[in-house]
Amino acid sequence: MSPDQKRAKDLYIKGKKPSEIAEELELSISTVYKWIADKELSFKKDKNIANFSVDAMSELLLGAYKEFIVDISENPAQLKNPAVADSIIKITKAIKALEKDVDYLGISADVIKKATELIMEEYPNYIENWKEIVPILLEHLEEEYGK
Repeated sequence: MSPDQKRAKDLYIKGKKPSEIAEELELSISTVYKWIADKELSFKKDKNIANFSVDAMSELLLGAYKEFIVDISENPAQLKNPAVADSIIKITKAIKALEKDVDYLGISADVIKKATELIMEEYPNYIENWKEIVPILLEHLEEEYGK
């Protein structure tokens, strides 16, 4: 990526219009549009990532967490499958890594708290099912990773 492309991308991510970018960098507007459309330069993708809101991230995590918990609570025997138990471990590690990256936003704790509240409202037997699930999970973890 050329220095002009990098600068154009930064301006685009910051919300500048293609015409403003072209003027500021003394480029033709068609060049700027060409760069924006070039998938290898990833102007649009990087702008979407940069502008991904905390609320959008929270909703995404909440949905995934809720689906996973509900699925397991409806079929606790899934935890006998090492792949499912490993998925739980991976999700936990991902949440911990996310907490390190965005702890100042408090996203992870808020998402988990909100998801748990929603699940409790929609699935009142949630806790009873977890009483069955947790021993199976612990047994698997001990077998897989030791005490």
